[in-house]
Amino acid sequence: MLVVTLLSFVSGNSTSSLANLYASNGAAVSNVVSTVSRSILPIAFYSGVLGCFILLALGIHLATALASTILVFVLALNPAIGGALTGAGCFVRAAICQSSASVVYALALTGILLFSVVTFEGVIWAWFGSNLIALGLGLFLIRGGGATADPPKIRMRSPAAIRRRGLRGLFSLHSPLESFRIDQLAVVAMSASTGLGLYTAALSLANLPKLLGQTLGTLVAVALSSRRRLRVLLAAALAPILAGVAMAALSGVAVDFLYGPEFRAAASLSFWLCLAGGFMGARKIVNEALRFHKRDGAASVSEIAASILFLVLVVSTYGFLGLNGIAMALCAAAFSSCAIGVATLIRIGKSSGEGMKN
Repeated sequence: MLVVTLLSFVSGNSTSSLANLYASNGAAVSNVVSTVSRSILPIAFYSGVLGCFILLALGIHLATALASTILVFVLALNPAIGGALTGAGCFVRAAICQSSASVVYALALTGILLFSVVTFEGVIWAWFGSNLIALGLGLFLIRGGGATADPPKIRMRSPAAIRRRGLRGLFSLHSPLESFRIDQLAVVAMSASTGLGLYTAALSLANLPKLLGQTLGTLVAVALSSRRRLRVLLAAALAPILAGVAMAALSGVAVDFLYGPEFRAAASLSFWLCLAGGFMGARKIVNEALRFHKRDGAASVSEIAASILFLVLVVSTYGFLGLNGIAMALCAAAFSSCAIGVATLIRIGKSSGEGMKN
């Protein structure tokens, strides 16, 4: 699952956000999905073949490995369909599309457990099937979603151009700090086995501000098309930060209530991770604003720089701060990424003379 998911990140790159952007500017959802799917297909093919060889080398059954080549494309396209529906203002359809795979997968696993037929292949094929069903449902939902024809002012880019831009923005959507979980890898590499349990428990509370930022990020393109663009953007970016601060203030009580006194040592970790979650949520919104201004590459560079900063801080502080050093390093890296993005947006506003006064 991990191999296929990571390869789908590369294949889909940042096309889900680009689909959102095009649809929010009036492009027909069906045209957006068609063009984006053609931009994804070449990378998905080569990624799928690579994944197949990796899975075969790991001892996975041939049929399962071959199915993974198709699933890489499916996992890359499903978020793009959801992004196009969101950009077109079809929020209910987008929510159904984005949640259907998880719902079907949960139902399939429930059936597997009830009938006591739990096997590795059964779980994998349930995951494959749930995502294929989600794709079929998404293709059905785009019928009649949004505009039916591209307005003259909308110029859809070619699949090759979308692919190039999507790859430039790969790390802006799939940050190494988040999608590739280098913080948890650092915990595994540097601490005892109990450390990962404490860290994961603390990290669970940080998901709320990150989820809030991810949700608001899908609306950035629409907000930046309005007259009060700066005011709306600032409010959206502050929301996950404030949520992170609130969660940090309650982290000690929340950890004790949710996990019991055995995990009390995770309270200090949770404080820093909730703050980091707030900055991560705000960063998602800032990165979408940079993508709106065609600065996908700048957003990716800020994420790479933040990841390098994280590793430097972990190496230099773990010796005397332990797990708290990793949590504080994540918070500092998330803040730096957000700050770099905001500084870039301010520079864009000053150079263009638009939006920053609104």
